[in-house]
Amino acid sequence: MLNWFRALLPREDKFFDLFERHSRILVAGAEALQKL
Repeated sequence: MLNWFRALLPREDKFFDLFERHSRILVAGAEALQKL
């Protein structure tokens, strides 16, 4: 049942580290814009 979902996930562990870092940068940018 989860085979299709597993197929969508990237196979590299590094992807999740980069995704988390990118998310933090986006949140920081959104907070900075909100303060303007």
